[in-house]
Order: sequence, then structure tokens, then C-alpha cells
Amino acid sequence: MDNVKLLKWKYLRTIVFLDRHNLKSYLFPLIIFFIVSVGLVITYQLLRFVNLWAGMPYAGNNALEFCEINRFCEAVVQPANTWSNLGFLFVGLFCLFVGINDAKTRSPEIPNLMVRYPMFSILIGLSCLYLFLGSFLYHASLTHTFQMLDITGMYAVALSFLAYIIFRFMPTRYAKRKSKFRSSHHLIIPLVMLLNLLFLGGMWQVNVNVLFPIILLIIFSLTIYYNRNYNLKKQLPYQRFAHLSIIIGVIAFICWILDRQDVWCNPESLLQGHAIWHILCATSILFLYLSFRVEKFNIKSIYKNKQEVYFKFR
Repeated sequence: MDNVKLLKWKYLRTIVFLDRHNLKSYLFPLIIFFIVSVGLVITYQLLRFVNLWAGMPYAGNNALEFCEINRFCEAVVQPANTWSNLGFLFVGLFCLFVGINDAKTRSPEIPNLMVRYPMFSILIGLSCLYLFLGSFLYHASLTHTFQMLDITGMYAVALSFLAYIIFRFMPTRYAKRKSKFRSSHHLIIPLVMLLNLLFLGGMWQVNVNVLFPIILLIIFSLTIYYNRNYNLKKQLPYQRFAHLSIIIGVIAFICWILDRQDVWCNPESLLQGHAIWHILCATSILFLYLSFRVEKFNIKSIYKNKQEVYFKFR
């Protein structure tokens, strides 16, 4: 039985291209996760009945429409909705350090764009950490400032995945000044960062219940189109991770609706629909990320007659 489990573990590491990584390097993000989590819990216990947010303007829109009771005289206004954001911290650290390890162990033999261009993993990881920070502080305080960070964090994660999806369609661009092809991630990632700044500067105030679903629809549509035209339907590991991400995402959305409409509602309970939404969204993000790591490309056909720019990691 142990041998079977070991073989499955080795197979999983191989298909997501983690077999070249030193597993000891992942002790550091686990330690970070543990220290941050324990530090927050200790701080909460020490300052539980202190109103840390006095004087800060309260959040607007749907801030008071969550089912969980609001404890405005305490350090954490919505405990369940706050602590459930630790899932984003875990996923963010995982993606970030996977990207860092990818950068340390680059190889021209790997037929995967996410692995060969680690900046996308790092971007996704940092976006998840930003979402963790914003959503954690937002539900802890229900203040306007952290509501902005929460919403812009959602957009940051969505845009980071959209950046990679666009990169899949156009992995190279022609540089006129140097008269040769270069990787298009030099252009796509800065544009995404600029969009994030625009959201932070004011676009976040656009109705998030309208704009955010539109972005998700664009991501979903582009992914479906790419899968159908590039034969990814035949890659079973990719399909499994992608389907898991979608199924978990749909369940998460149902939990969000049930909480929002007070259908699943016990204000005093630690089991809140919105908290489950956080945990399931973090899980869905993780599986979506893994689905992009297991897909395999015909590198030679993608970069045919383009001076093999890909193999130079430019």
C-alpha cells in the first residue's frame, strides 16, 4: 500500500513538473504560513475585545449583507468570514514558491508554458497573497479602505490568470527594433500590472457584481475556445484539474448566494456560507493553477521559424 501511495505521489509530482524541485525548499512557505497564522491568532486573543478600527469609515455596498453577525466592538467584526481567508494565504505561498523554484530549475525540455515562464506563477501567487490581505482585513474591520483592497485583490487574481491565458494564445511578439521574436510576457505582465493600478485608482468602485463576472466569463470563454482548438480535451490530467476547479467554483458560488440571500444563515455559527465561499474559491484557484501546469505543448510547432526564442527564455 505504501509503495502504491509513493508511486502516485511521484506521478503527481511529475505531471505538474515538480519532480525537479527540492521538496525541502517548501518548508519555508509552510513555516511562513504557520508563523503568520499563529501570529494572527495570538494577536486576536490579546486584542479580541478592542475596537481596532475606531475612526475609520465603514464600508458601503453589500458590507452589511453577510449572514454572520457583526461584532463592531471587537477586533474582528466577522470571525468566520475573516479566518477562512487563510486559504488564500496557503495557495498564494504555494504558487509563489513554485514559481521561484521553477526559475531556479529551468529546462528547455519542459513542454509547459507556465513552468518555463515562472513569472506567471509568481504573479498568481502574489495576487493571492494580496487577496488574502485585503479580504482578511476587510472582514475583520468592515471598513472602506480594506473593502477596496478586497475588491482589487479579486480583480488581481482574475487578471493574473487572464494574463497567462492570453499568453497561451500569443506566446511571442515581433520586436521591430531588434528584428526578431521575443516572448510576449514582457508586454502582457506589465499591462496587467497597469490594469491593477487602474482598479486601485478608482475602477474598483464599478459594480463588482457586474464587472467581475464579466471578467470570469471572458476567462472561461477564452479557455474553452483554446481547449477546443489546441486539442487539450485529449489531455486527461488537464481535464481533471480543470473540471475540479469549475465544479468547486460553482459550489462556492452557490454558497455565496445562499449566504447573501439568508437561505443558509445562522448569524452566531462559525459555519458561514461566505466563509465556505472563501475556502472553496482558494481551492478552485489552486486546481485551476495546477490544470495549467499539467498541460503539454508542442513547443517546436509554437515557435516554428521564430528563432527558437522560447529556448532562450527571453
